[in-house]
Amino acid sequence: MSNAWHASILPSFHDSAVIAAVRAHDTEFRGEAFPGFFRAGIAIVSRETSALVQTVIADIDDDPLPAAVSSIDLLASDDSCFLDGIGYELNTDTSACHATIRFSNPTVPSFQHIERALFTLAEHIARSSLEPTVVEYVKMWRGYLVNSERQQ
Repeated sequence: MSNAWHASILPSFHDSAVIAAVRAHDTEFRGEAFPGFFRAGIAIVSRETSALVQTVIADIDDDPLPAAVSSIDLLASDDSCFLDGIGYELNTDTSACHATIRFSNPTVPSFQHIERALFTLAEHIARSSLEPTVVEYVKMWRGYLVNSERQQ
């Protein structure tokens, strides 16, 4: 495995989801070749029952998250106060670093970049799969993105 990450998408009033991506390079083990792959998936979880509603996995060519996390401002602060909205928990795993980052209703640009990367990947999975539950979830998620520039 080259790298892997997963992120929980936690809207206040709708089902939650987990998005994940894994990149593995071609490798050989005990004389057997294993081809590399680059895949992402989304799992939607019921808010009421915590049951799995739908899962979809798609091959991807590009992962926008690495570029987004390269500019994280871990000491950022803002004066916003929210009682509801949307929260995110991002977990990364590489040979060099394991990290967890939590944020909600991002107003700090570096966290907005992460939100955009997650949303962009979810849109790709929805377009690739055309699975109605995933397509509807992405439409719902768009409603939580408050900045109209980020909704395009």
